[in-house]
Amino acid sequence: MLSESTRRLATTHQAAQSSASLLEFFRYHGAWAPGIRLFRRIDFKTKALTISLVFAIPLFWLSWQYFGDKAAMIGFSAKERIGVTYARQVMPLMSALQRQRSLALDEAATHTTPPALATVQQEVADGLKRLGAEQHATGATLGTDKPYQDFLEAHRQVASASAGFDTVWATHTRQLDQLITLLAASTDGSNLTLDPDIDSYYLMDASMFRLPLLSDQLAQLGELGSVMLSHSAGTPAQVRRVTELLVLATGQLQAVRDGLDKVYAYNGESASQVNAEEAVRQISCSCSTPKPICCAHKGPKATRTRTMLRRFRPWTS
Repeated sequence: MLSESTRRLATTHQAAQSSASLLEFFRYHGAWAPGIRLFRRIDFKTKALTISLVFAIPLFWLSWQYFGDKAAMIGFSAKERIGVTYARQVMPLMSALQRQRSLALDEAATHTTPPALATVQQEVADGLKRLGAEQHATGATLGTDKPYQDFLEAHRQVASASAGFDTVWATHTRQLDQLITLLAASTDGSNLTLDPDIDSYYLMDASMFRLPLLSDQLAQLGELGSVMLSHSAGTPAQVRRVTELLVLATGQLQAVRDGLDKVYAYNGESASQVNAEEAVRQISCSCSTPKPICCAHKGPKATRTRTMLRRFRPWTS
């Protein structure tokens, strides 16, 4: 019984001594006590190495974060350049396909092959080769595989002049619609639509989205208007489509205007660089007066439209 009490007292005494020793350890230097006691026992070189590591580790982490962010920004911009390169192949092809549609419609209406059709068809073939090469090189990066295949399928389904005006017009227009969809997909996949600056974003929006649609809508107006003028009056479907195209083109033009106003408000110097007022004015007159459009588009009907839009798309041939 006595020995048990003695053991308990001894245990209590040891615990008290341990607690007192722990308090004594932190008594003079508080939380810094382990470091101070450690530094008292090591030499100067080890102290210098330890201090250097303490500062180097957070500096290394901050540097890693900083250069990682910079690398991400560089990669973002590099992908935008890929999107611009892709668009440089799409835009000339779009222009050639519009001319091809116009000449094919002339052939369907007059049953005579226009002399310029063979040249335009060769331009289309060359444009398809260049687009195919660009798709092979950057399509996986931009995620354009499916829209590109959809465009090729629409291209294969283009009808010949013997199918009649309406079928030729519908199949050629479907082909151009798929090409415009392909351009939009490449723009989305290249981060161009994520441009953080107001001025360059709205210029991108006009060049990559608004103007390609507007260009084709005006080209369609010229083609349908030419047929309606040559036959005194169009079919109800043609009249309805002209009305729809005028509404759509006017809406696209207004969106371009609004975007340019924001560009000029954000960056005053861009007004002289873009210099789009005259082009917008001419397009506005064309949308307001459909008859002059039809007359102006006779011959190669989209020439005037392409000339006006070249200010926005300098790579368009």
